[in-house]
Amino acid sequence: MHFTLNDILLFFIAFFIPPLAVFMKRGLLNDFWINLIFTLIGVVPGIVHGWFICFVYRDENYEAIRNDNQY
Repeated sequence: MHFTLNDILLFFIAFFIPPLAVFMKRGLLNDFWINLIFTLIGVVPGIVHGWFICFVYRDENYEAIRNDNQY
């Protein structure tokens, strides 16, 4: 499993401002509001949820391109 530069930057942003990372990844969907509530309750749950969202909803384009080059 390879992480792109975007994934690494989102993990970094999620450590300092978890709702921003979730917003950048998912927009104003339920995940953003859940993360905002987690962050307001406690920073650590917000960070963990932000990392989870960034990890689960990764762009799979990198893997697809990588697999297309195999013969």
